Amino acid sequence: MFKSFRSQLIAMLVFFLAMIQFISGTAILDTIKRDSINQAVKRIEVAKRVFQLSIDNRSKHLSVGVTLLASDFGFKTAVATQDAATIRSSLENNAQRVGADFGILLSPQGVSLNSTYDMVYGSDFTQLIKNNRRRRNINGFIEVDHKPYQLVLVPVKAPNVIAWVGMAFQMGNELAKEIKGITGLEVSFSSINNILEEEHLHEDHITTLEMDNIDAILAQFVREDLNEDLTLFSQDNSYLTSAVKLDIEHQWAFLHLPYNSWIQNINEVTNRLIIIFSVILTLSILLSWFSARRLLKPIQVLVSKAKRMGRGEHVDIQAQAGEFGVLSKTLSGMQSRIEKREEELSFQASHDSLTGLRNRNAVEAFLSSHLNTQQGGVVLVNIRHFKDINNMMGFENGDILLCEFAQRLNLLITQDDVVARLAGDEFIVVFNSPLDEMTLTKMHHSLQQEFDISGSKVCLQICMGALFFNKQDDLTVNGIMRRVDISADEAKQSENGIAIYEQGQDESHRRTLSIIRDLPDSIASSQLFIVYQPKVNIQKRQCKNAEALIRWIHPSLGFISPVEFIPLLERSGNIQLITKWVIEEVCKQQSNWKLQDMDVQVAINLSALDLIDLSLPNYIKEMMDKYQVKAKQLAFEVTESSVMKDTKTVIHVLNALKKMGFKLSIDDFGTGQSSLAYLRDLPVDEVKIDRSFVHDIDVNESNALIVRTTIQLSHSFGFSVTAEGMENIEGLSILEDYGCETIQGYYFSKPLKSDEFLNWQSSFSYSADEWWLESSVEK
Repeated sequence: MFKSFRSQLIAMLVFFLAMIQFISGTAILDTIKRDSINQAVKRIEVAKRVFQLSIDNRSKHLSVGVTLLASDFGFKTAVATQDAATIRSSLENNAQRVGADFGILLSPQGVSLNSTYDMVYGSDFTQLIKNNRRRRNINGFIEVDHKPYQLVLVPVKAPNVIAWVGMAFQMGNELAKEIKGITGLEVSFSSINNILEEEHLHEDHITTLEMDNIDAILAQFVREDLNEDLTLFSQDNSYLTSAVKLDIEHQWAFLHLPYNSWIQNINEVTNRLIIIFSVILTLSILLSWFSARRLLKPIQVLVSKAKRMGRGEHVDIQAQAGEFGVLSKTLSGMQSRIEKREEELSFQASHDSLTGLRNRNAVEAFLSSHLNTQQGGVVLVNIRHFKDINNMMGFENGDILLCEFAQRLNLLITQDDVVARLAGDEFIVVFNSPLDEMTLTKMHHSLQQEFDISGSKVCLQICMGALFFNKQDDLTVNGIMRRVDISADEAKQSENGIAIYEQGQDESHRRTLSIIRDLPDSIASSQLFIVYQPKVNIQKRQCKNAEALIRWIHPSLGFISPVEFIPLLERSGNIQLITKWVIEEVCKQQSNWKLQDMDVQVAINLSALDLIDLSLPNYIKEMMDKYQVKAKQLAFEVTESSVMKDTKTVIHVLNALKKMGFKLSIDDFGTGQSSLAYLRDLPVDEVKIDRSFVHDIDVNESNALIVRTTIQLSHSFGFSVTAEGMENIEGLSILEDYGCETIQGYYFSKPLKSDEFLNWQSSFSYSADEWWLESSVEK
């Protein structure tokens, strides 16, 4: 709801306006409340003064009546003669005349001589007279029977003071009602002692309020430390009460201002303010909505056009005034830059950034639209050893060479043809014009002409793979690219550097991909298995060694020779997976043979990738521990070419295997590039002569010489020798004469499965003398 700018603007305006109204309303109400309280307090103060004036007027009224009594000759005579009846009668008559509650006659020292009120609890008149002896009349308050009275005392003189006569008014309901009538406030009289002692008896209070209300109010005053300056609200805020101290200890008067009418007035003002603010807020929302709609209309227009721009549409943006004009100009400029950038991106998406030629995406799109043509074809051009040129001349000159090469390609094609750069040194040409072998030859010759790069003459070696459209059926873009790539691989192996795709080559490529793809599943589905070829020691006339060889029976391709799939696995990087599987299978088989008292050492072949894997010795150790296999039960064979990959790492791994107690052999000896150079540095025990030298040793004197020299050289280094590929007894006799220790070949046995090898090894031990005798007779 508040995602749009207009909604946010309206919400912000309304929020600030509401906050202003809330703050101002709160301030107004607070002012009204404080003013109301101040007025109420002032009214109570006025009521206090009225209360005091009422008490003073009452005191004056009493003083006149008492003075007349004290001046009466008869009364003086009765006092002088101590005529109690006359005194009492005079006091009663005078009290009735002035409306006093009782009259009293005191001695000059303040002792009660006569009274119209029988006091249960007398008051200390003596202290009152003593404190006011020098005054003509004594006006004050006195407590009689725990009740406050207003008392006026006048001296009776004859001529000296012979007594004090007084009249007392009780501070009671009549006085409270009288003061209420004058001030409009409720009035209460109470003793604070009763409150402190929690003697909240209704008869102890004189009030115009209900007794429950006065109890709560007086208890609140006691909690707040009662004093004359204290003014408090009742708990329900219905009364505002102030205390007035009487001239009697613990006796107080309380004036109660009814506050409900004040609260009602405040509530009415509050309700009016709420209504006013609500109307103002509603009008502000409507005004904000219409104002925001009008103000934001130019922005909405620009937003709409921006959305269309985002969808790739071209829009006309009209110039506007003010800040919106700046925004419209900016948006217009952005549209121009976006369109320019899109053109650049479109060009970059379909062209090579270095040469300016089209790229793979563009050429595949072009091929997709020209699949039905029956003339022309596709040529994949590859620059051989371009990496060496970069290393020799530098990458900058290499880039210059690629650009000139691209220009030369453009000169060799027509306007209907398309040339593109696929990768660093790969270019592809799609011919819509006629294409034949002669055209390929001329192109190949032109591209191999020298280039002048920074004053240096450079001749390139070019290989070209071609695909002719008129010789293909069911063409697809992927099929074209795959087949021309196959022909390019063939061109790298051809003598003239040109190869044309022929029907059937795609199937061979698919077979290769299928072999690489299906290898992981072949292990899980038991398509792979191990066979063991015996290695016969002709010196000891026994067979205690064998070589583990892998076999693969594919469910659709049938038997796949190791010569075919092992190199593919090495190139794809999957050979380590096979090696680890072979190691575990051989260890498992050795564990089974041990249970059958079979004692044989099995050699396992390691590839170049295996020998640069520093974790290989640890893996072998794990498998030996898992199947309880000893080091003497295993041997490992490595080829000379594998040592050449990373000599330092290979020797490190071989040394680790040697320390573990394994026998190590150099396989296919004599076919590598540096046989003698590394033979002395490798920690090996055995040299295996390749079968290419051994199989015809009886008829080929050159091979016989090579084998004899190799055996002598190996013995001089302290190595034993195994000859591979022995298939006839004549060659066997020659190898024995040369001192070869071990023979491996079909003469003794082809590779056997584990149970077949077990049977062969058992039978061989009994027939060894027979074939050896036969060999001697033949010699």
